[in-house]
Amino acid sequence: MLRTYIQNSHIAIRRYGVISKVLGGELPPTDIQKKVTEEAKKRHTVIKAPVSSGKTISYLLPSLKIVRDAMIKQSETERPGFRGLILTPKHERATLIAEMINEYAQHQNLNNLTARTIMGGRSLQREIDIIDLIEPEIVVATIGRLSSHLNNSDYFRNLQFLVIDDAHSFDPSDAKLNSIFPHLNSKRRTFVVGDESLNNDVPKEWLGDNAESVSVVESNVVKQTDNVKTEVVQADGHKDVFEKVAALTQKYHDKRTVVFSPSSEDATFMHYVLAENNILSTLLTVSQAGTVRHAAYQSFLEARKGLLLTSRYLQDVVPEDVEVVISVGHVSDSDKQVQMSRLKNEEGSSHITVQFQPYDKQPSQQVTLNDLQPLQLKVGPISQKVFGPYYNHTLRTLRHNKEADEDQANRVTDLAKEFELTPPKIKVRLAEDLGLVDALSKRNLLKDSNDKRSNQLSKEEVKQRVDERAKNIRDSRIKKRGNKDFKNAADQRKKLKEIQEETEKLSKITFN
Repeated sequence: MLRTYIQNSHIAIRRYGVISKVLGGELPPTDIQKKVTEEAKKRHTVIKAPVSSGKTISYLLPSLKIVRDAMIKQSETERPGFRGLILTPKHERATLIAEMINEYAQHQNLNNLTARTIMGGRSLQREIDIIDLIEPEIVVATIGRLSSHLNNSDYFRNLQFLVIDDAHSFDPSDAKLNSIFPHLNSKRRTFVVGDESLNNDVPKEWLGDNAESVSVVESNVVKQTDNVKTEVVQADGHKDVFEKVAALTQKYHDKRTVVFSPSSEDATFMHYVLAENNILSTLLTVSQAGTVRHAAYQSFLEARKGLLLTSRYLQDVVPEDVEVVISVGHVSDSDKQVQMSRLKNEEGSSHITVQFQPYDKQPSQQVTLNDLQPLQLKVGPISQKVFGPYYNHTLRTLRHNKEADEDQANRVTDLAKEFELTPPKIKVRLAEDLGLVDALSKRNLLKDSNDKRSNQLSKEEVKQRVDERAKNIRDSRIKKRGNKDFKNAADQRKKLKEIQEETEKLSKITFN
């Protein structure tokens, strides 16, 4: 089964192919990759460059060379533990880096060079068993789960390199992060990687020995998108946005497409609306559990074509081989740069912006797809169940526009009418935070303050519910086991008690 897992991961790797194209000369090295090769002459390296500049490959190539040299040098010695460790803040990012390392090994015919992820959301013991069996050369880990493995210090006694990826997002005073470094080989080489906001003064604890020997490599050049065709679509309402996105997904049904929504609530609601209209998609949001998000990401990696719905908060973990990127709502220049960098940059790739009419009266760009016909969507009971979070999020978004309370309340009512759904009632606390109590009360959109579901339960009510639940579980178990088993158990307890009483009597007898 483990062998099958590895083979399946290689299937996903072949479809990714970025590092193979760099090694094969199909993609020229980026500015930061050239500079790391030329300027990183000291023991440790700090790499600062914007998103989509090629930072990942810039540190992977020298790191993997270190591992290759160590494997040759120590080929006849006992297995020394991990030779490389890469720390990253996100599960999806860890998966992507591990796939790129395995892709490198496949391209170079290095069957013994393997990478494995260590991250939360799965059994710790099973993770330990698999790592002990596979014995990967490199581990890509998130901080929380790696701290659970620190007791097995043999893992890190021969570490050759450490990479702290997206270091700008780590807190140097984080206790979990700082608890890792004492367990690592202090003679390692360290790569600290981040965007332009990364501080050049890296904490000495991160670097190990020779902390003064640091090369700082910087670049402001990002990936070019010369062959990308950009289109702009104007939508007349919330539902019109959904219908035009559906029309675009049908138009590009034979391509790998990613839709970036303004929030997780937008992406989730769109996912269910499209599903009710037989348009299947993969959902990837920050509100999902880690295991669910990881499975969704892996599924999209392995697909030759398909549709991925996500939010802009996860745009930096989307793979770079998609053919169509659809950006919904307002897109900042920095976000647009990241999203367009996910494209293949070859003929036929497209970037499409769908303007939000409710939030933007006039499009910021000239509309190019005037002839796009929206796909009529039917909204059913499943969408009604997930409408609440989207509805509440829209309320908060509208509040930022500082419009009159009556105008906001009207828009909320109109939003439900657009989708032909019943507007969910709003909790009083949320309405108070938004300043819409009176406006929503007039429309009968407030939950009854006496409704226990809209207010926090008291400690006594919580205890009562817990006791009732425990009693129901106990009664259910008794019913399943039957009276016979419990009668036998009662007889055994009675006999045991009689034996104990007889033993106590005998212990009191004295012999002359």
